[in-house]
Amino acid sequence: MQLLRGLTRGVESLAISPDSRFVVATSWWGGCSVWDLDDAKPKPRPLPPADDDFSKPRFLSPAHFLVCVGEQWWRHDLAAGTQSEVALPTNVLPDFAIAHPSGNLFKTISPSFRRVVTVTLTESGLKTVGQPFRPPDYPSLIAFDPDGGCYLLLEGLSKYTTYRCHLRDTASDRIVTTFAHPEGRPFQINDTWRFTPDGRRLFVMSRDCVTVCDCEAGGPPILTFARRRASQFQALAVHPDGRRVATVEDHRTVTLRDADTLQPLRSYDFAMPRITCVAFTPDGTRCVIGNSRGKVLLFDVD
Repeated sequence: MQLLRGLTRGVESLAISPDSRFVVATSWWGGCSVWDLDDAKPKPRPLPPADDDFSKPRFLSPAHFLVCVGEQWWRHDLAAGTQSEVALPTNVLPDFAIAHPSGNLFKTISPSFRRVVTVTLTESGLKTVGQPFRPPDYPSLIAFDPDGGCYLLLEGLSKYTTYRCHLRDTASDRIVTTFAHPEGRPFQINDTWRFTPDGRRLFVMSRDCVTVCDCEAGGPPILTFARRRASQFQALAVHPDGRRVATVEDHRTVTLRDADTLQPLRSYDFAMPRITCVAFTPDGTRCVIGNSRGKVLLFDVD
């Protein structure tokens, strides 16, 4: 178990490089730190501070990642220790973007919040490609599936609270699958969405339950696990083997669960308060958690 120091504010999101070497943590109130896990004693590699919000970092390769600071994207080369500003087209909102697994294509929202725009990453920056797609109402992009052939889009039925979820084809934007909540409730914009690595299942976590949807069968829910009384879910991650998931409950307990039944396999109870996010390293051997006080903890799963 290792405590990675360097971030002084609450951890909003974590990203781990494809080779499981680098961990990046960003904060709601400004701040981003990088750790090289190949060092005998991992030390933070802080990036220049900023008062603006940092979005979820996106690794493009083992040594390159993008992060949005305020309304500007920055590209970081961890091997060379350099960073560069990414030129943006004027018709996109960078902090609402999702990254394709290839690392060079993005879906994002137009400033009017009524169109989905496809952009590509080039050496000179981002370039809009094709015609923007206009969904019915109030779109919110969630994520691409593991192979990048489709992406998740929440489409609002009212301005604030009610959403339906579609899996859309990346190239044509047509609906491939429609997901429904097992209890007939609408999905929410702050739900957590995670695919299994093979893309066959989708885990949707709200504060009071975890729902498993079958993507191959057209999206019907196949399992729902409700929270215990006086307990809440805060975060969820899917193990790279697709057979296990990790849930954060009560802000301090990480539970490793069977992906088919959601029954607990093992629990890790930490003294650190208010765990906000969890992620597995791509090699599946370790887990990383972050909390509201800027602490990042790395521990072995097996």
